[in-house]
Amino acid sequence: MIFDYIGADSSSDNPDVLKAILDMKKDQVLQSYQYFIENPEY
Repeated sequence: MIFDYIGADSSSDNPDVLKAILDMKKDQVLQSYQYFIENPEY
């Protein structure tokens, strides 16, 4: 979902929008990493 949004909005020159997307993506990666650490059998 987020990756589709980045692809659709990649032509944007608005640094605030890009920063917001990067922050969202970073949060998603951190959540996935924490889940993996807490569920090693997964």
